[in-house]
Amino acid sequence: MTNQRRVLDGESEPCEATKGERVDALFAAKPQCIREARQFVAQQLNGRSPDLVSDTVLMVSELTTNCIVHARSPFKVSIISDGQTICVEVTDNGTGTPTCQPLDPLRSSGRGLQIIEQLSNTWGVTPKDDHGKTVWFTIEP
Repeated sequence: MTNQRRVLDGESEPCEATKGERVDALFAAKPQCIREARQFVAQQLNGRSPDLVSDTVLMVSELTTNCIVHARSPFKVSIISDGQTICVEVTDNGTGTPTCQPLDPLRSSGRGLQIIEQLSNTWGVTPKDDHGKTVWFTIEP
């Protein structure tokens, strides 16, 4: 899957093009919440293609891990679906803007946004007005 558009400058709102049902869940800044977020997403996407669910769960796992490791913040996972496009937002209170790191086979981390880049149709980072940010992606079957 290749990206049609990538937004990293905060000019687009998360999931702006996806109108539909929205489901949110809040999680604490604890490592076990990464698993809980994966389970939440898998439950919400029940009945979709196994590949789509697997890819979405993997991307959520990467983004929620970033919330724990880098932002050290509670986080919210939101899923918006119009029946075709699925948009996922992961919002935290951390500072800074995530960026793709160059691939380095000697590093044991730093591949999360590379995974998002490869598996999503679009993705981006939108700063929140008060503090924090939302990292979002869209995926289609």
